[in-house]
Parts: sequence; structure tokens; C-alpha cells
Amino acid sequence: MISGVLINQNLEETIAGVSQGGIISPVISNFVLDGLENCVRGSIAEITSSKNLVKEYYGQKSGIKVVKRFNIQFVRYADDFLVTCRSMHIAKNFIKPAIVKFLAERGIGLSEDKSSIFRLKDKDLEYLGYRFLFRKA
Repeated sequence: MISGVLINQNLEETIAGVSQGGIISPVISNFVLDGLENCVRGSIAEITSSKNLVKEYYGQKSGIKVVKRFNIQFVRYADDFLVTCRSMHIAKNFIKPAIVKFLAERGIGLSEDKSSIFRLKDKDLEYLGYRFLFRKA
């Protein structure tokens, strides 16, 4: 059986990847992406002070101990995943590079067309065919 992709009604042979909708696709996806959640959580290890993804520091002006929670959440369904956190800086400079490296080590890449970093208050979140709206009460 030939695996490929339809482009303008023509079957083009593919040289990489797994056929979409194939019975084995979710299993292969789970093998390849196993450990991605730990990668995401570990991506900020160098700037956190505990395993609970919390950064503790002393305020520059007040000298009072401040606790900052990153609230990183990871959701994955087959090869689709979603990461949320409280900081654009953390998302862009720690989490995304860690994901890109994790995927590259497995011979795959992050689709720039399907991936984005944005604030929930600026854009609706679409995931697995559902639209999630953020509305401040």
C-alpha cells in the first residue's frame, strides 16, 4: 500500500512521516512524544527553586520574599499538544526551545504554521476542533 498525500487531486508519494488516519499512527505518536511533558516541565529548571515549578526570590525594592508560580499546563492528544503558562517570556525563551530540541532529537520538527504563542486575552484558543474563549469576569 502506498502512503502519500493528495495535492490537487494527484497522489504525491511521501518520503517521511506516518499516514494520517492510519491504525498505527497514534501508537507511533505516543512512542515518539513520550517524555515531552517532562521536557516542558524541565525546561525552566534552571530558573526555578523547586520541583513545583515555583520561583522564589527577594523583591529588589522591598527585600520581601516573593513567590512566583509559572502554572505550566501540558495537554496532549496523539500528536497534538498544547502548553499554557503565565509568561510570554518563559514560553518563548524556555519552553519552545526545549520542545524544538526534543522533537529534533527524534527527527521531527515543530510546525511553525500550526504553532503559535499568544495571550489568551488577545486570541481565542482552538484545539482539536474546539474553540475556547477567555473572558475576564
